[in-house]
Amino acid sequence: MLSYVTIGVTDLEKSEAFYNELLAPIGAKTLIKMERIIYPNHLKMQIQRLARMSD
Repeated sequence: MLSYVTIGVTDLEKSEAFYNELLAPIGAKTLIKMERIIYPNHLKMQIQRLARMSD
């Protein structure tokens, strides 16, 4: 089980837009944005819910 994942990018703005769109179907979006890092909301909870659905 993963507790977190860090993905390095060269363009934070483009990456934020990409991942917000990619993860929108499971309810994840930007929660906190700092100079060099973005934290999503409820992503861990959503992934756990999806894992239970696939059992």
